[in-house]
Amino acid sequence: MLDIVLVEVEGEENVGSIARIIMNFSLDRLILINPKANHLSQSSLNYAVHAKEILRNALVFKNISDYIINSDISIAFTKRIGQFRKKDLLSYDLGKFLKRYQNKNVSLIFGNEKYGLKSNDIELCDLICYIPASEKFSSINLAQSVGIISYEIYKNLFYDPKTEKSNLAERNELNEILDKTISFLNELDYFKNTREKRLKNYLKKLLFRINPDKDDAIILNNLITRINGIIKRIKRNTLP
Repeated sequence: MLDIVLVEVEGEENVGSIARIIMNFSLDRLILINPKANHLSQSSLNYAVHAKEILRNALVFKNISDYIINSDISIAFTKRIGQFRKKDLLSYDLGKFLKRYQNKNVSLIFGNEKYGLKSNDIELCDLICYIPASEKFSSINLAQSVGIISYEIYKNLFYDPKTEKSNLAERNELNEILDKTISFLNELDYFKNTREKRLKNYLKKLLFRINPDKDDAIILNNLITRINGIIKRIKRNTLP
């Protein structure tokens, strides 16, 4: 279980935006500690768009110590570091780090928009995570911070790149594109000075490196078919 925890959040729009953001990245648990904003206001609900249920199911606690007792690991997000406040994790390492806690209760704790997390709240947490940003202006909006962290978690814990490639073109579809390409090059007498076998092997490797999906393969196939047809028509019309 992975909780996004907002401590003393003030902006109703922020709460709604955060609900939407965490839904974008397959998270659905929102915890509010002593909120200064009404998370069920019309403004919050409007900003949540399709994530209204996350707001309606949000749990509210009076203070962080009442909530954190049930966490297996709690991570505070702050840009303020010092001699006794070291950054334990950087944001881009967080997703990989949390893989070992996938069956645990994980709390990701964000502070108030104006002053962040208080020192005593940070001391209750197990680790500190830091989002690297420009030294010229390193303060990041609360909703944006939650977005960055939610993305890192989604990328490492939930996203399966295989789903993006589930519609890959089959070998026979790629071979058809290749054969048609060689065919129209032959129509152009391209292989008078170039070895057909060498070029065909190169084009085959290129197609497999590109790794096109079925829609791409159809477009390529249609394009090459039309080019081939145009070339044959031109040749017929120019013959004596």
